Amino acid sequence: YSWAGTPFITRAHPVERVAWTEAFRVLARVGLELPTEAQWEHAARAGTTARFWTGDALASLARRENCALPDGYGLTAPVDAFEPNPFGLHHVLGNVSEWCLDRFDQRLDPRPFAHGTGTRSPGYSDGRAYRGGTYAHPAAALRPTRRYSRLPDQADQYIGIRPARALF
Repeated sequence: YSWAGTPFITRAHPVERVAWTEAFRVLARVGLELPTEAQWEHAARAGTTARFWTGDALASLARRENCALPDGYGLTAPVDAFEPNPFGLHHVLGNVSEWCLDRFDQRLDPRPFAHGTGTRSPGYSDGRAYRGGTYAHPAAALRPTRRYSRLPDQADQYIGIRPARALF
C-alpha cells in the first residue's frame, strides 16, 4: 500500500495528467477519438433518467463511483473496482474527469449540433470541455450535466480520457 492506505497505482487505473492536445493526437494515431459532450453524457446516463445513473440519492453512488465518499481509495481506483453502469462503463461520473472533443462555450442560447455526433458548433472559447467528477469531488458534484473547461494544452491529476470510436 502507498499513500494513506491507498493501493498502488497500476495499469488498471485511469489515464490522467494528459492534455487535450496530446490525447487528441495519440488517439487519432490508433483510430480512436475523444467523445463529444453529447456522446459522453449519453454514456454517463446509460439510458437512465435519474439524477445519477445509480438513482436520485447521493448515497446511491457509494461503491459505484469513486468520489469523496469512503470507498477505500484516497486517489483513483482501478477502472473496474466498482460495478459498471447499465451500458457496462465503469467510473463515468467519478475517478477522473474526461476530456471531450468540443470547444467549451458557456452561452445559454441554443447552437446547432452536428448530426450523428452531437458536436456543438464552434464556440468563442479556446477552452476544451471536460466532463465528470473525480475522486476528490463530493458526490453532489458527479451530476452528468456538470461541465468544465480548460485550455487544450493543460493537464492535471484530475483529468483523463475515455477513448471513443464510431461504430458505423
